[in-house]
Amino acid sequence: MSLVSNKPVLSGSLKSVRLVSLKFSKKLIIASLVYLASQSVAFDWAAAQSGNSQNAVSARWQNLLQSAKGDQNKQAYKSAEEKLLRAMALVKGNDLNRYIETLNALGDLAYAADWDTKCLTYRKQVFDLCSNNKEQIEELPFYQYKLGIAYYYTKKYSQSVALLKPSVLQMANYFGQDNPYLGDVYDDLARALQKNGDSQLAITYQKKTENINNAYMQKLQRSIKSAWYPPKRPKSIRAVVLFVTELDGRLADAKLKVSSGDKEFDQVCLTAIANTSVPLETWHKFVPNRKISTEFSFDYNNHSNQSTESKSGFSNSEALLRTSLAKKSTETEKQKQEFAALKSKTEPLNDNDMISILGLTGLLRDSNNAKENELIIDSLHHTPGYSEKDSKVRLFVDALPGLDYARMSKLTEAETTLKPIVENPHFEKLPSEIKAKLLKCYGDVLYKQNKIEQAEAVYTQIKSLQRK
Repeated sequence: MSLVSNKPVLSGSLKSVRLVSLKFSKKLIIASLVYLASQSVAFDWAAAQSGNSQNAVSARWQNLLQSAKGDQNKQAYKSAEEKLLRAMALVKGNDLNRYIETLNALGDLAYAADWDTKCLTYRKQVFDLCSNNKEQIEELPFYQYKLGIAYYYTKKYSQSVALLKPSVLQMANYFGQDNPYLGDVYDDLARALQKNGDSQLAITYQKKTENINNAYMQKLQRSIKSAWYPPKRPKSIRAVVLFVTELDGRLADAKLKVSSGDKEFDQVCLTAIANTSVPLETWHKFVPNRKISTEFSFDYNNHSNQSTESKSGFSNSEALLRTSLAKKSTETEKQKQEFAALKSKTEPLNDNDMISILGLTGLLRDSNNAKENELIIDSLHHTPGYSEKDSKVRLFVDALPGLDYARMSKLTEAETTLKPIVENPHFEKLPSEIKAKLLKCYGDVLYKQNKIEQAEAVYTQIKSLQRK
């Protein structure tokens, strides 16, 4: 028997690189008057101030923040912004902490809506207020970190690094060892350093990220193994389970991605996840807007010639994991070498070249290595054929960031990038394999945004392509 795990898939909402892997949001304060918290959002904030107690204002403020959060989840960004501005007016000049919290919520909203300029404006206001009231604001390093991220998205890399370096070092003190959230923070700094031209220091922080994630996965795998007691079966079977890690390390939302076909075995795998916890030491002020998503494969191997196993029944699981990762690493290195050879070509990329590049970027995307993908795409901007408008080389290269955005759950940017590609009359020039990949990604992006009819039309286009 063996249990094999994949490296964590750290999802988030990102842009051209996986820099902002975390979006912060503070815990909302419970309204002191619960009955007022259920009042209609249409109730004007001024009415809460005139002739009513401070508690009523507090309840109204809370109600507006909760409603704005609901709008943001539904991508009703303009409505959410209007409510947050009303909430901010309620506490301006009266409650510094709530004023900063509301202003920070506006920054988070602007980030989610891809309003980069607005996001930077809100982040600056938060940081300035916190800097002027250092003794009262515990979260100062986090707000400094978020401002550094906002500068990154507006391509002001030197300002980004100047803010991220000190804030990341401060934030690291709030995390325990092997915490993947700390790995994300180091990774953010690495990408900013890379963009600012400090490649050597960027590599240092990237290695810190990899070491943290590898250590976390080993710890996670050991914990799941100790909770897994599979029933004996006459043949080898396999189940794949998806789950998320809560901020405190608890595993939750486990569901089958691939059923073994054996209900009892599937349930045992789900129970193992439910009974597993890998404590993560994190500062209580640190609240990301996304969770770590992980995929685990439970493999029960019944071989007549299999050697005697250890008492735990996992004698060869580590070997299988190492083999899997080594195979993937070897494949990636091989394709990197092939790509290095392509860079010296003097003629435009042919179909096989583009398919090879698609495979390499896919491997890097699966391992969350957006930095290398970005470098590859940048280099392809100088390849022969790219300068020609509507050439298949240009269409292919311009589509690659869309795949990265989709992987990062940056749906608006993915749609904006892929739509002009797949609707371009010259799209047919691309190899069928690449067209199918781009259409599938574009369709999924539309579907996730509840644009069902448009998505179905794209899926129909894929079926037509497959019949040719």
